Amino acid sequence: MASTCTSDADCGEGLLCASYSFECTYGFACQTPDDRCLGEIGCPEGDCWVIYGVRSCGGICFEGRPFLVGGELRTAAIGQREGWRESTMVPEVGRLSAGERERLTERWLGAARLEHASVAAFARFTLELLSLGAPAELVQAACAAMADETAHARLCFGLASAYAGRALGPGALDVTGALENTTLERILVTAWHEGCVGETLAAIEAAECAEAATDPAVRAALLTIAADEMRHAELAWRFARWALERGGPALAERIRCELAVAEPGPESAAAQQGEETPALRAHGLRSEHAIRVLRTQVFQEVIRPCAEALLAELHARVSGERGATGLHA
Repeated sequence: MASTCTSDADCGEGLLCASYSFECTYGFACQTPDDRCLGEIGCPEGDCWVIYGVRSCGGICFEGRPFLVGGELRTAAIGQREGWRESTMVPEVGRLSAGERERLTERWLGAARLEHASVAAFARFTLELLSLGAPAELVQAACAAMADETAHARLCFGLASAYAGRALGPGALDVTGALENTTLERILVTAWHEGCVGETLAAIEAAECAEAATDPAVRAALLTIAADEMRHAELAWRFARWALERGGPALAERIRCELAVAEPGPESAAAQQGEETPALRAHGLRSEHAIRVLRTQVFQEVIRPCAEALLAELHARVSGERGATGLHA
């Protein structure tokens, strides 16, 4: 997270002290340079929201596996550069206003930054799997996911570049400290937030946005991302099972705590009033309200039941093994 604080005075001129929750801890942290808004300030519809510690105007339908280092979201700076845009999927921009193109550039560029950072997240995850002696099937799936995220980043940078009318791409990504604290617990907690929660949401959100999108290039990109992110989410859940089987009751209790932390919070009244326009929806942009409703539904109907079922299964297995041991004593 950003620097901890107790009041706005701790954060420097023009920065505020805001609450956060991450990994079963709660506190306050200063705004960061990556924050794009605060409350109702800076967003056309007042739909400022928080994803993994970064405040941004809501609406883009997916985020992929975030690259988290110590609870902080890492992404690369963006500049005018070639080499990262997919040029075969070009959206129709002729009927869009200048304002609509600007909003779509910002949203798809935000998605591109996150997808680009996801490459690093899977590179780290691959190394972590190797450090744990994980099965070859998990390592192979993680390597394949890294290639998927590279393709996703190119798709998103390609769309953002088309809306902007110039080539956009990432600069250097800070990976300092990314491989610190490589304990089984730490690796599982990160995979839980990045994969079990983040990519389960990303897969379903991308599929929902593809359903509403009518631009052929945008729809094709969203369908590709949705299918890939679903495989990535499945990988995260398989790893969670493998790790929990080795970590025992204490690790299971940690994930129960993380389940409570990950649950979406209430949305603001301003976000509830935000509206979608047909043109933006056709190009993959939804209101924060629509995304918040979907996220809450997915968490309650998919993520929470899956986590509780997994934890209950493991608890029953441990109890059965203890009982069997007692019978043979």
